[in-house]
Amino acid sequence: MSTFKVFYGGTSNYDQEFEGTKRAGALFHNYWTQNGPGQKIFEDFIIGLVGSGLIVTYKDDLNPDNRVFVKNTGGANHVFYKSGGQDKQINVKAEKDNPNNDVVTMAVPSLAADPDTGDTKDYLNNALTKLIDPQIHPDEKREFLFGLLLLKRCR
Repeated sequence: MSTFKVFYGGTSNYDQEFEGTKRAGALFHNYWTQNGPGQKIFEDFIIGLVGSGLIVTYKDDLNPDNRVFVKNTGGANHVFYKSGGQDKQINVKAEKDNPNNDVVTMAVPSLAADPDTGDTKDYLNNALTKLIDPQIHPDEKREFLFGLLLLKRCR
């Protein structure tokens, strides 16, 4: 269901993903610009997350090969991961929403997703557990939700 996952303090449990996603949500405003194209904003955002010390993974796999890294090619920074031992560039695509265009863009998941079964159910249950935890401040919950909206495929 996700394209990028962001972790803080490791990748061994959902608490670390919650912390990373929350921090991503809090940092997005540093990259948004009024006139910048959506693709550049999104790529700069992911590059910034990698550079901030957060662990960013690509796809749902926590395999170390799927950790995102930044590499300078053609005089600009781009995001990459390893595939078969080779560096593979992630071609970030994004479009800035404009409600006056009458266009809706959605990335449809590559796998079937059902909120009541399988990995999707487990993932949503983990998120819900964080959202109903009275020990977590509402500001942190908002940052987490915003991070989820920014990083997940269906938005």
